[in-house]
Amino acid sequence: MAMMPGSWDADEQEHPASGSGNRQLEYKDAHSYLTSRMLARRPEYLKTQSIRIMVGSWNIGDYACHGDLADWFPEARFPSASSSSIPGERTDIYVLGLQEVMDVTQTSNFLKYTDPKIALSWRSHVQAALPAGYECIAAPQLIGILLLVFVSPEIKPLVGSVATSTVGTGLMGYAGNKGGAGVRIVLGETLRLTVVDCHLAAFANAVDRRNWDAAEILRRMSFEPVAKEVVGLQPEGQEAQSEGMDRQDVLLWCGDLNYRIDLDNADVRALLGPYMPKDLPPTHADVGSPITSPIMGKMEWPPVALPPTPTEAHPNATNSLQGTIDSLLKHDQLLKQRREGKAFTGFKEGRITFLPTYKYDLGAVGMWDSSEKARAPSWCDRILWRIKEPTQLGRPSTETDGDDNGGRGRSYSVASTILTTAAKDEVLFESKDGDEDSDEEDLVVSRAESPAPKHIQKRQDEKDTTPVWDAHSSSVTTPFGEIKLDMADYTSHQNVTSSDHKPVSATFTLTFPAVEPELRAKVHAEVAREVDRLENERRPVVTVIIDQPNGSGHGDSEVLHFGEVRYWERQRREVMVANTGASMAKLNFVRRPALDGGAKEVICKQWLSVEFLGYDAKKDNIELQPGDVATISITLLIDHMQQVLDLNNQREVLDDVLILRVDGGRDVFIPVSAKWLYSSYGTTLKELVKIPESIGGFRGYCECKAELAEGPLYSAPREIYRLTQFLCDTTADVVSTLGPDEKIEERRWFSHLGWPLLKETWKYTDDGERRRAVEVGVWEALDTDREFDDDSCVRVALGIDQAEVGKEEHLEAAAAVFLRWLEGLGDGVIPAMFWDEVVKAGGDVKAAEQVLNRLPEKTGQVHANVFVYLVGFITELLEILVKKKEGDRKKEMEKILIKVLDPLAKALVKKPEKAATGKQGVREEEARRAWVRRFIEM
Repeated sequence: MAMMPGSWDADEQEHPASGSGNRQLEYKDAHSYLTSRMLARRPEYLKTQSIRIMVGSWNIGDYACHGDLADWFPEARFPSASSSSIPGERTDIYVLGLQEVMDVTQTSNFLKYTDPKIALSWRSHVQAALPAGYECIAAPQLIGILLLVFVSPEIKPLVGSVATSTVGTGLMGYAGNKGGAGVRIVLGETLRLTVVDCHLAAFANAVDRRNWDAAEILRRMSFEPVAKEVVGLQPEGQEAQSEGMDRQDVLLWCGDLNYRIDLDNADVRALLGPYMPKDLPPTHADVGSPITSPIMGKMEWPPVALPPTPTEAHPNATNSLQGTIDSLLKHDQLLKQRREGKAFTGFKEGRITFLPTYKYDLGAVGMWDSSEKARAPSWCDRILWRIKEPTQLGRPSTETDGDDNGGRGRSYSVASTILTTAAKDEVLFESKDGDEDSDEEDLVVSRAESPAPKHIQKRQDEKDTTPVWDAHSSSVTTPFGEIKLDMADYTSHQNVTSSDHKPVSATFTLTFPAVEPELRAKVHAEVAREVDRLENERRPVVTVIIDQPNGSGHGDSEVLHFGEVRYWERQRREVMVANTGASMAKLNFVRRPALDGGAKEVICKQWLSVEFLGYDAKKDNIELQPGDVATISITLLIDHMQQVLDLNNQREVLDDVLILRVDGGRDVFIPVSAKWLYSSYGTTLKELVKIPESIGGFRGYCECKAELAEGPLYSAPREIYRLTQFLCDTTADVVSTLGPDEKIEERRWFSHLGWPLLKETWKYTDDGERRRAVEVGVWEALDTDREFDDDSCVRVALGIDQAEVGKEEHLEAAAAVFLRWLEGLGDGVIPAMFWDEVVKAGGDVKAAEQVLNRLPEKTGQVHANVFVYLVGFITELLEILVKKKEGDRKKEMEKILIKVLDPLAKALVKKPEKAATGKQGVREEEARRAWVRRFIEM
């Protein structure tokens, strides 16, 4: 089985043509050989890359904690960073996982729409705390869970395929009061790095529910497929589909995991009492000298009564803070569940050297919860990690992590065990209130215990010697280099007092093989030449010369560049093919399945067309005798709404590869590339009213949309005002202008009723490509917020030798753009959902007005605003056209209106895709025209 890009596997199958035989490679063999050779030579273009990542986690308890952020985030602001950071290195990725950014105990908060202002506020505060230049690439929020990921400008070019996902595990197992939010990025085109921020079930005895929550997040969290094929990721040979956690190479997991210490509250407090910082009095050993706290450093204490020594406080106490922490961690629920294989299998956690992070009095550095509930101290806030083992030599890894195939099965198995065991008690979930954590109501699994999987249960008489921490480094070895994750720092921030949780942070160094683009391009060129050498020496041989227009700025003669491409603009390039061999060459373009899944096979993407000039277009191939030359015309045209929407939303790129098949010879690959310029065609009114002034119109808005803050919404899009104003002003100018030798009866606006809105009345029809080029100029001005008579817009698609554009020609083109733009609005002026009401109302004045009155309620005020404005514009335009006509002007307006009513109605009232046809369809069209007619004043 030939390996495809997308695996760390090293095995390579010998290609049939890699031997010394003269067997000629067919296309599919050449392609697979090229692919396998690129995979085999990966070490030549993969370069070791190291980045530094800081992960912070903080349950803020719905308190106003913004002010304390700068005290610990980023790591340069706290003292411990100097001891753990790598000299001269800056942090490349900052991750901040927050929990309870809003009150999750109020049911209404997780059943209603989440206010985005919360995330925007935290995002701005974190941005202010970070050095200049960092960019927030993702900020998913699940009710109270908010995950923010920032990257440095130096690392930004390595980051791609950013995707987010959220999984609710709260109420009924799906609500968002508990669960997780995740971000997946691809680093260096090779490594999937995923970060998860979670908030698991509360209550000391809800261990099984916490395990279930974590397993569900691992099982249900998925991401969009990577945006492009990358080297080094597995598995290979799969169609694009959502990616589960089993596809993620490095997983960082942080949050309020809520696991507790299985010891009596009083015992935990007594053991930790001697080591608590400033809020508590000193110990016996510290009398008469400044106190040096393992947590807060040196402090001065006022004379106070001495507490008992550690051994006096509790018989199991040790004489060091770390010894006490280690002894307590042996009873930590998370570590016990990991050892028993019930949760977070395959994950690791650094050594805990800090005090429990929960629960403290607000405003206190070291005062445990002194309320009536007096919650037991616990390490609720944690940071873990996992590196996925790659498959080796095409065989699955023997290690079954928590989210690979085996892990997914175990995820189901553990959940099934919990639910089955619970069913024995006829209680699936309990609503806990009034317990030790009654400030937070939650759903937990019933009291039944779920046993550990059999293959990892320990014998009862087997002594557990597992350490309470993991090594601070994890790595896997691939044939192309090591993937290594080193934890440099893992600490809490005791001096932060604005929440009842202390934040925790960890600093990692991630080392991995990353693609070096220049080296990959070099290797690709070498392999391509190698394929050429391996192909049979038998002729025919053809030579291809690609047309590159002067001044295009593209020096690559092997790529067909179209440069900048606009909506409605047709561009052509030519490719010359010469038979430079000694025998006849039979040529045809290779067909492939269409991307839309249709049965018809195509030569190229929908926006391209290809033809051999001078040959029968119905034939799939041509024949060239030695010395003959053929010209291939390649045309690029974006003229469909879906194409525009896909390009605007970056679901499509203007890249393709044409494959010219030479029968009996080698294939010729013709890469095609172009740069898309954003167009407002097909956009919705609700999106257009967001565009601020002086930003360069819709195109400028799209280019910097991610950086713009939410601004005020306009009553109607500027494009509407600009187009209608230009049409009125230019029409008035044309009507009022009469040459010395002209008669008014000869003018088109006078003799052709419906001009310039009616296509049949146009004088300047599509003469060659001139009419299309003039319309492209109108689109250019519309999309860039420039004047319609700006010469740089008017002539943007016209050739140098083409004549100037006259006013009437320009007006006709603007009218065509106006009608097409209105008809193409994504949501329509009058949306399709109103079709039945419009048809039913027809020309009835009262019923028609009732439909219009319901428009703001169902779709927003902007649709009503635009419709009313356009009705007024139409009336004004009709008045201009009859201004110089004699007789009853109202009747003249009526005559014009009858002519233009059909295109206007189509532009104003959107017709549903599945509307009636035949006689019923004709009646509905008449009703639409009658409905629009009711609003145009005569």
